[in-house]
Amino acid sequence: MLGVADYGAFVAAILIFLAIPGPGNLALITSTGKGGIRGGLGATFGVIAGDQVLMWAAVAGVAALLGTYPAAFHVVQWAGAAYLAWLGGKMLLAKPGAYAFIGNGDGSHRAMHHGGGPCLLHNASYDFNDDLIPLGATCWVELAEQFLNGPALAPGGAA
Repeated sequence: MLGVADYGAFVAAILIFLAIPGPGNLALITSTGKGGIRGGLGATFGVIAGDQVLMWAAVAGVAALLGTYPAAFHVVQWAGAAYLAWLGGKMLLAKPGAYAFIGNGDGSHRAMHHGGGPCLLHNASYDFNDDLIPLGATCWVELAEQFLNGPALAPGGAA
């Protein structure tokens, strides 16, 4: 029979994991910041309800069921993807045009010959230093090579 051998260590581990910020914590902080106590309590009960669904699904053996029936697993995957797409669509439509434009205004702030109108997602007025791309890529390649080749310094500081 499975069980908890050391309840003190179990409770300590749970408290540590609960203290690590994750998506639930960020949702609670955001909801409380935007909606005050009422928004925070609503988000808290939502997170608790979601956690309960996941825990009871685990108790019921849903993972074993989905492992046994791959077609059912794919249905759950596609349903989740469709739900996330629906949520994303709602977010994009909440402020029409917000996903297509970064800045606002009539374009009078732009440099000459860079077109009028609002700032599009990518335009010639955006000052991006393309010379930094190879430098950054080289830095990451060197870091990856050092990591894959082992420690750069031997113990004691000698190379």
